[in-house]
Amino acid sequence: EDELWPKRRHEPVELLRRLHQEKAEIYIISAAYQPAVELFARKIASDRTYGIGTPVGIKDGKLQWSGPFNSRDRKVDSLLEVIGQRELTVAMGDTFADIPVLELARKAIAVYPDQKLKTKATECGWRIIE
Repeated sequence: EDELWPKRRHEPVELLRRLHQEKAEIYIISAAYQPAVELFARKIASDRTYGIGTPVGIKDGKLQWSGPFNSRDRKVDSLLEVIGQRELTVAMGDTFADIPVLELARKAIAVYPDQKLKTKATECGWRIIE
């Protein structure tokens, strides 16, 4: 939480909050560790907002990854495990690792994208927020 929330971009967070007010379910999917992603999601809204990150556990008193790294195609798998066959209406991403999730969505938005994602977003006609 101390790392993710201070680095947030205000425009995408406000967009997520507006979508939430319109009764959307919000899923924050990240390669960051699960507890941090959950805390970040709760700052968007306290209900219908979920964090999906890389699983972690404690071993020998130390925090460590306990499952597959939640990046690229694994993000899609993680999301589908939660939403099943429901349609993904809107997806937002900021790096090339988000492309597989963005490709699933009816509406994709590249948010302060890295160059690879920006190129893909331009090619696909996706909205870009910079």
